[in-house]
Amino acid sequence: MTKNIKEVPKSVELVNDISYPNSYKSVLREELEIMLVNLWGEYLREMEEGSGSGANRTFSLSYKRPTAVITSTVRSSSCATFHCHHSTCSYKGTVRDLRHHYCGKHSATWNEAVMETMRYQDDMLVVSRGGEGGERGDNDEVDEMQTVKKQTKHDPITEAVISGDVSALAALLPPSSPPPHDPNILLNVSRSLDPIPILTYLLDTLSFPINARQPGSRGWGGRHLLHWTMRNRNLPLLSYLLSLPTSSGLDLDPVTDDGTGCLEYGVYGGFVEGCEAYKRKAEGGGFWGRVRGRRNKYGCNPALWAGLGKWCVEGERGEMEKVWGWLFENLEEDEVRVCNGNGHTIMHKLAQRRAGEAASVVGRWWRGGWGRDNDGLLPSDLAKAEGWKEGEIWFRGEEEKRGCTRSSLI
Repeated sequence: MTKNIKEVPKSVELVNDISYPNSYKSVLREELEIMLVNLWGEYLREMEEGSGSGANRTFSLSYKRPTAVITSTVRSSSCATFHCHHSTCSYKGTVRDLRHHYCGKHSATWNEAVMETMRYQDDMLVVSRGGEGGERGDNDEVDEMQTVKKQTKHDPITEAVISGDVSALAALLPPSSPPPHDPNILLNVSRSLDPIPILTYLLDTLSFPINARQPGSRGWGGRHLLHWTMRNRNLPLLSYLLSLPTSSGLDLDPVTDDGTGCLEYGVYGGFVEGCEAYKRKAEGGGFWGRVRGRRNKYGCNPALWAGLGKWCVEGERGEMEKVWGWLFENLEEDEVRVCNGNGHTIMHKLAQRRAGEAASVVGRWWRGGWGRDNDGLLPSDLAKAEGWKEGEIWFRGEEEKRGCTRSSLI
């Protein structure tokens, strides 16, 4: 598949000597051609519409003979879903879910799964290069392509951790001169493409403390590797951590400085598989009741954290039913109906966020009515305050059916 390139803007200077990570070298040429044309088509449609950027992506193009580059600078939504590329498989999921699907269903290695989903990732460059002789005429066509991960602002140590390159990490942090134990190095393992070897090197060779905490204030302070593993939906790493012996010293129920546990980060990201694995571990360890009923200093528990997740607004109904179904099945009723320090229930949160689809899903499980917040407001009042007429009508109807007293405060 080819694409005429004569209309590409000829203004942006390119970096010609790009270092290609080993994990990206084996991409098939045919897939790159398809990727290039698809990105090009999206860019041209945006330009024709006069928007310059789509709802989920923005693109920039640059051209300098004999090289053309399309850069996708913003990834599609973390809740966007894509189809499995296997023609006989109907599975559809987020990028992270697809990776685990490829590993479990199609016996792919983790790196192979990453390769399969790289077309959906952010900061990807698609590069076309001219043939022998270099120069091409305005009407020539693209004939050879490579894909690279865009250079980021990450430092070399972070890049080595995220890419899963133990050799590069060992060169930067050699055992002969162990570095200060920066907790962020360990926490970034939650983002690694190959986390187990990286974690093993940090713990066993460099003696990093396994319970290192993230410095910071408010909700950032005190985050543990398990918090970030749940937040980043890294199932291979989570499975490994939960399998470690007691002698490892891993804190299985860490809380942040504001009192938030790991389960909250899992439901926030819609990570049902991780939440279920964590629940089984907590049940076996006798601390599931504490995890399930925990409320942080703002009064938020796992159910309220779920109401803050992006998937509640941007996800598909099937995903919402899966996550909320898990919560209603595994939490006690009073733990689902809890109010935070402002008197907000899940329904108040969903009304504030215009999360109508999620509210209708929660409404199927929610028995009875819901109360007013500390200002005397019902969810319908908050929907009205947001200028969300459709939501106001829906919540008002539900409140009348459930016996909630109508408010006239807004």
